[in-house]
Amino acid sequence: MLPYVIRRLLWLPVLLSIIIFITFVLGFYGPGGPEVVLLGQNFDPEVADLIREQWGMNDPFFMQYFRYLQNYATLNFGESLLIRQHQPIIDLIAERLPITMQLSAAALLLGIPTGIVLGIIAAFTRGSWLDRSIIFTTVFIRAIPVLVAAPVLLMIFAGQLRILPAGG
Repeated sequence: MLPYVIRRLLWLPVLLSIIIFITFVLGFYGPGGPEVVLLGQNFDPEVADLIREQWGMNDPFFMQYFRYLQNYATLNFGESLLIRQHQPIIDLIAERLPITMQLSAAALLLGIPTGIVLGIIAAFTRGSWLDRSIIFTTVFIRAIPVLVAAPVLLMIFAGQLRILPAGG
């Protein structure tokens, strides 16, 4: 077991490097850019060119990639253009991290015991309708993308049941 864990940990930097590179390439070759977001309705090509030059977005690919890696290593994710303009993104992350950790812990505290109980029930009733319905339900729920499930759950728990706040 230990060699397996060590092998997986050795692959971690390689996988992170690949993910960071793909993220950069998608942003580099993707349509638009931060200048489009910043200017919005008042988009002016001359002002956009000035912003691209000022932010170093006209530099060669590898120079921009090196700067991107440097910013990742120093946790410099830039400034927010949408939520609170000109506030460092790391501050926005730090502000929301405690509640994110609380929600993650709550999900684990609910999910792990529920999974264990359902697994035990499915194991004891192997081959029965209960076993099949537990497997079907769990596979069905796991197949729903988060982007679909989140708004639906928000409408139910914040909109109709009013158990949770809708935002903030």
